[in-house]
Amino acid sequence: MRINDRIRRWKFSRKGRLPCLVFNLTRGIRGGLWLRYDSRRDLYHAHIPGHGARIYLSRPHQAWRMRRGAIARLEQLARMYSLDTVEVADRDVVVDAGANIGELGMYYALVRGRDVNYFALEPVDKEVQCCRLNNPGKTVLQQALWKENGRVRFYRSTAYNDDSSIIEPLHYESAADISAVTVEKFANRHGIDKIKILKVETEGAEPEVLMGAEKILHRIEYVAADLGPERGPEEKSTFPMVVDFLYSRGFKLASEYGYYRRNFLFRNHNPACR
Repeated sequence: MRINDRIRRWKFSRKGRLPCLVFNLTRGIRGGLWLRYDSRRDLYHAHIPGHGARIYLSRPHQAWRMRRGAIARLEQLARMYSLDTVEVADRDVVVDAGANIGELGMYYALVRGRDVNYFALEPVDKEVQCCRLNNPGKTVLQQALWKENGRVRFYRSTAYNDDSSIIEPLHYESAADISAVTVEKFANRHGIDKIKILKVETEGAEPEVLMGAEKILHRIEYVAADLGPERGPEEKSTFPMVVDFLYSRGFKLASEYGYYRRNFLFRNHNPACR
């Protein structure tokens, strides 16, 4: 194992109160974020000043994304997907595929002050637990979106920046079968007539998620997707596949963000979507 891999695994495997101490002494004070360890849940959490809320984390390294504060992190996430430019109203439907700890739902609640219908899908159990705590009263499912309904092989990677995926990655620690559903079946099951925003961050499986939405794309107004080089052992970008798929079905590129980690916002120009 390479030295960099050993360092990464050591950094991401630290648990308990020690990582909290390190973060609080180095970064937490600057951003007003004081990280604590909940031994009963085996989770980490921090109070968000001025909002009367907490944010729960599955692993301590996630706090480093919030070194300038939790609200700053939520705003950054929205900018990365250009979702700060999209007007949303209460009860609009936001579907978050690969929701992780549910920061997008928190963004709409705490930053935008909107009571959206937030649906989060996340396969990893600890992330699901955090997502539910971070988004009380919202729909959070331990499930993956895919091109077909049924069971699929899921490759778990926590030591490589949370790059777990249905597409076999270059590095992973374990694999197991999980439940998967298409966007079409998910929307129909939950009685969703229109999806305002479908956000897809599925570590290289973005094309398959959209294939599972093909029959109801006219009911989706925006697609926000992370299309960086993450697909399979070759770590290919999914940008060409997704652009070809969406453009041929009435979507146009509305905005893009980043150079290496490339995030894109597509808007549906199909008249049937109006």
